[in-house]
Amino acid sequence: MTKETGIKLGAKQLSLACRMLSPILKSCRCTPGYHSILFARAGSAVALSAFDGATALTLTFTLNGPESPEKGEPFRVAAETFCDWAQKLPDDEEMEITPQRGKVLVANGDKSIRAAFLRVEADMTISPALEEERVFAGVPASRLSAALAACAPCREVDIAPTPLSHLAIAVPSTHDLKLVATDGRRLGLCNIRLDTDAGDDFELRLGPQLLVPRAGFSALRRILTSDVCAHAKVSLSRLGSVGFLFSIDSTAFHARLFSPAVTMQFPSYEPVIPRAEDMAGAATVEADVLRSVLRRVECFSNTLSGALDLECTPDGLRLGAADAEHGESSEVIPTITTFPEPMRRTINIQYLLDAVASVDGHVSLAFPGALEKPIHLSAQLPGTAESDTFDCYIMGMRR
Repeated sequence: MTKETGIKLGAKQLSLACRMLSPILKSCRCTPGYHSILFARAGSAVALSAFDGATALTLTFTLNGPESPEKGEPFRVAAETFCDWAQKLPDDEEMEITPQRGKVLVANGDKSIRAAFLRVEADMTISPALEEERVFAGVPASRLSAALAACAPCREVDIAPTPLSHLAIAVPSTHDLKLVATDGRRLGLCNIRLDTDAGDDFELRLGPQLLVPRAGFSALRRILTSDVCAHAKVSLSRLGSVGFLFSIDSTAFHARLFSPAVTMQFPSYEPVIPRAEDMAGAATVEADVLRSVLRRVECFSNTLSGALDLECTPDGLRLGAADAEHGESSEVIPTITTFPEPMRRTINIQYLLDAVASVDGHVSLAFPGALEKPIHLSAQLPGTAESDTFDCYIMGMRR
């Protein structure tokens, strides 16, 4: 048996790993061993992994100094207290993690910082070793992160897993990557267009859509929003019928996120999307102005219904809310409108706030002629190419 040796890792790297692994750890099943972090070393690389019984995330850090031939036995540490403690360490410390019988010791060089954590004895497969079939590669992390942020509010938040708690990813063409999320009351659709003429170095392959479960979605967002991933590239591969694998190469680590295949059927959302001829007109406003007005009007919206009155007229877009306890508010935003006559709808104000929270520049609000059709908001994703768009469809309310 290989002698167990300590692993040296910077406190900053240790804290970063705990933050990245936390979405997986929080979704762990109530099975002994799952709420733990697996440490493994091979040469000059150290890998930290978490597994919730379905989704797995492995972060690999390259250590400074000459490569070592040592390869210690992997070991697990109970995660809850360890992660809380590790994220409060001074960034400039180097910590040594040493497994012992029944415990794992962590200390800095002069032992002025020292702690012992419960060692977890469990044998679990992190992710299957299967042949990878590439779905896409070379997608900039910043653009994918912006799309995930826009789609996030549109997912069902109930604990029980349903098709509405997943994110759908599709490759409708060799230049387009599409992300879709819905909670049954609103639909978020992001399109990332990649173009070799614009200098993008990417690969997209057509195929059926994939569903990303809640834990995988949260972990992917946490990784991509990290500062160290600002210039990272993201790849996605299928692992047969078992699941799929995200790979993210950043300046700080290499991440591999495994998610199992989802057998649930994603809702058929295409019939919900109104056609161009269904629209009675549209109003174009600045995203910043709309956000500011919505936040003020929200103070007067009913806490139970969240009703917001929208009225488009040739003079502009009027937003209003009223509540017996708070009073009422009404504001008009000058807009570029294409309405032959005034159009009024009532929607949930939080849905509209969520939709404009993740966009930049001009926002277009298109109103359908039929009450049963949703309002269509379209805008550009922030900090991305002009071709990266977000479309949100919000069902109206009956007053």
